[in-house]
Amino acid sequence: MFSVASIQDDIYIVGGCSSLTHFGRVDRSSFKTHKGVLVFSPLTKSWRKVASMRYARSMPILGISEVSSDFSIVQSHQHRQERHFPRSRIGGVSDVYEDPHRLSLRRQYRNAFDENDTSLLHGRKSHRFTRQKNDQPNAKGCKRFVLVAVGGLGSWDEPLDSGEIYDPISNKWTEIQKLPIDFGVVCSGVVCNGIFYVYSETDKLMGYDIERGFWIGIQTFPFPPRVHEYYPKLVSCNGRLFMLSVSWCEGDGQIGQRNKAVRKLWELDLMYLTWTEVSVHPDAPMDWNAAFVADKSLIFGVEMFKIFGQVLDFLTVCDVSDAGTNWSHISRNQMTHELDASSCITKSLAVLHL
Repeated sequence: MFSVASIQDDIYIVGGCSSLTHFGRVDRSSFKTHKGVLVFSPLTKSWRKVASMRYARSMPILGISEVSSDFSIVQSHQHRQERHFPRSRIGGVSDVYEDPHRLSLRRQYRNAFDENDTSLLHGRKSHRFTRQKNDQPNAKGCKRFVLVAVGGLGSWDEPLDSGEIYDPISNKWTEIQKLPIDFGVVCSGVVCNGIFYVYSETDKLMGYDIERGFWIGIQTFPFPPRVHEYYPKLVSCNGRLFMLSVSWCEGDGQIGQRNKAVRKLWELDLMYLTWTEVSVHPDAPMDWNAAFVADKSLIFGVEMFKIFGQVLDFLTVCDVSDAGTNWSHISRNQMTHELDASSCITKSLAVLHL
């Protein structure tokens, strides 16, 4: 029940839980949720430990974001945690949770705005990024990334609404502003254009502005329909935000034809905050916990499920830069001979360039 993310050449394994087992049974008396973070380097085939999170989490939602070399995480003197859900973009802006439409415009047309303009800020942030006067890249020209962990389950299996951010340069975790109380349990998240978008089981969407350190309330229209048992998955490709959602589809318009469930790919217009259907996944959604990850213009998906006593797996890919935006199968049943049925639930997926 750990979570996985990739930063350049390394794979980060974050949190999770463990227990002593006796003949395959979980011993709840020794059940433990972990704060630890491990890093695996495929190039050297070696493991190393980095700083542990502040809170133990299983299944945290992770996001990776590139930041400027001179960004630093600082604590604000005012540590108030506003816990109400923001008003709509039509009704106004709350004290802490900024207007999503204006923020999306600022993200898309960053160069058109004055970076020193503070008119969008209201000052009540728990943590934020600050830019130093020297805005030049570091001498080596190396890219710098941060890792954000939000939600997950705590030591008593309680849903967490807290989050924290990890800076590999300082090897430290810093707590960030909590989600609103009524946001619900976080089930998916991804970074797009410097904002960490998270989706809840109650069908709410918010974004964490990593540079400025506050949450954005996002109200979209129309909302993609979904089957309740399948939680949507967010992915990002080249500055575009997508969602994979399972919904019911009428059966070919024939009388008496039963409806069927299909998995669809939706894209969110970051300026007008509207969802558009992009593509339909070719496989029936047999796996309620399918894993999806994006890299550049490609979205990879892994489905694993047990049927008739056999574990099956499918690896698919979709090129969103293609006008057709169709899914294709990469392989079938290439992993299940080494895995057991529990992998259907606990699988994770990462993409690296080596």
